[in-house]
Amino acid sequence: MKWSVLDQSPSSAGSMQDVAIRESIALAQHCDALGYERYWVSEHHNSASIVGTAPEILIAAVAATTRRIRVGSAGIMLPHYSALKVAEQFRVLEAIAPGRIDLGVGRAPGSDGLTAHALNPHSHGAEEEALSLYRRNYRPTERHPRPQATICVWALAAETEAEARRLLTTRELWRTGFEKGLRLPLESPEQAAAYPYTDAERAMIEKLRAKALVGDAAQVADKLQALGRKLELDEIVINTWTFDAAARRHSYRLLADVFGLGVVAMHLP
Repeated sequence: MKWSVLDQSPSSAGSMQDVAIRESIALAQHCDALGYERYWVSEHHNSASIVGTAPEILIAAVAATTRRIRVGSAGIMLPHYSALKVAEQFRVLEAIAPGRIDLGVGRAPGSDGLTAHALNPHSHGAEEEALSLYRRNYRPTERHPRPQATICVWALAAETEAEARRLLTTRELWRTGFEKGLRLPLESPEQAAAYPYTDAERAMIEKLRAKALVGDAAQVADKLQALGRKLELDEIVINTWTFDAAARRHSYRLLADVFGLGVVAMHLP
């Protein structure tokens, strides 16, 4: 199974948003050296949490400063743009890094989790249904004779499960604000620990913790590999948020070591 990265350029409280963009470029170089398959960036607008508003520009910077990793978008939101302009942009990107550029396209769901659940309360397990439809309706081509199943998951690894759980509190606090319609920068674990959660918020967080792919590297790797087997995946894309960029880089390093990706990277020309 292939292992890849989705970077959403999360911003942290107390830092300018341009720092998040530069950290994305640095993380891409880090993951390139670690041996990950691909590095995708996302497109979000009008958010203080996620500041990657122009993936086509960030892809160019990442492609120009990495060596072997595939670089792409997850995704370009086509409703906002002329399809011809997107094609032109990615033709230029392909010229910058021949054979390494991926174009992922899509459209945002336009709602938070609570609204999505209210609209369709029967969507738990949608991944399996979507993958089944994809495989059943796939039309082979000469270049891609069989379907390639990939999903993106949020995961976080640290030296110990306790440390990973401490780092997770940053995202828990962010999610509390998200459910209220707030799109704020990430706060530190210390700020998260001091936050006066309501009983309802604590109940929501407990549900998140129960299914979170968080722990030491072996624990997270086991969960990811089990998910890959269950869904018969060809690739898993990992998205990680931390308040401190160093902790995010370390999470990807720990998982790369467990997956043996460094061995792959060392043998590349």
